[in-house]
Amino acid sequence: MTPPKSEIFFINSLKKIKKNDWNSCIENDHPFIQYEFLFALEKSESASSQTGWKPYHYIEYNDKSEIIAICPLYLKSHSYGEYIFDHAWANAYHRHGLNYYPKLQSAIPFTPVTGDRIFISKKIINKKHKMQEIINNIINEAKKLNVSSAHFNFIKNPNEWHAEEPIMIREGIQFHWQNNNYKSFDDFLSTLSSRKRKQIKKERQCLKNNNLEVKLLSGEDLKKEDFDFFYECYLDTTSRKWG
Repeated sequence: MTPPKSEIFFINSLKKIKKNDWNSCIENDHPFIQYEFLFALEKSESASSQTGWKPYHYIEYNDKSEIIAICPLYLKSHSYGEYIFDHAWANAYHRHGLNYYPKLQSAIPFTPVTGDRIFISKKIINKKHKMQEIINNIINEAKKLNVSSAHFNFIKNPNEWHAEEPIMIREGIQFHWQNNNYKSFDDFLSTLSSRKRKQIKKERQCLKNNNLEVKLLSGEDLKKEDFDFFYECYLDTTSRKWG
């Protein structure tokens, strides 16, 4: 039996597809891969050609014009906002008279959160084979574009990724805090070195000395002025950290 034909597109804006069509391929509530988040980055021009994050999303349709696979992709003209430092590779290309940029990047802009990057509709039975096919399609597109490379950042289970050509696995380290059933904050502090305990206690004492109060806000409790204040703090940090 001949499998139904599919059509593959690489689109330069999520405006070209419907929100529900994109989200229907995602079977979890991962906030950073949802249409709303990625489109907000485009609409605000945070992810745009001007900022070096030109959208180039992978979209695949079946013969019924239904989206059966998606992958967020960007043509990058630099390596910022990825939390992956490949500047050494870029310098090596430059020393050999080659162009490292642009490169084709599957990532969530400015968000170093591990998760899926390729999403396949539940209508596809053999997802393992389909995923390999999609990776091959993206690599072939990178060749057509004549870019230096194709990257997939912060993916889950990298050893499950296979293609017709060898894929290099780049490993990194992240630190995640876990609540190991601590009964109190002092219980947590007891697991740290003396130096770290002393530093944390000093920081917390600063709150008391300056009569600072910490509040946890979520959902409808968050007002516009809260976001404005957060943004000012963010700008202050980036200006002092040459961000």
